[in-house]
Amino acid sequence: MANCDLKDNLRLYRLRTGLSVTQAATEAGINRSYLYDLEAGRSKNPSITVLRALSGVYGLTVAEMIGDEEPAPSWESYNLRFGAE
Repeated sequence: MANCDLKDNLRLYRLRTGLSVTQAATEAGINRSYLYDLEAGRSKNPSITVLRALSGVYGLTVAEMIGDEEPAPSWESYNLRFGAE
């Protein structure tokens, strides 16, 4: 993810969790239109509070979400890759 913009990461991880913009924003305690603007690149500097809230909703660290670290593989992806049950 390190080559992606924050806006791309926000949308990607939201979609991976299967949440709508409204659902993710509600769970994070932020305004739906603000999350939509972040994902569209119209708002570019979210506070650390917003980043922490969204990363918690998406099951990531802030560093993973902003692209400073690769997310740890989930057990599901491990099982798919290695055929474990």
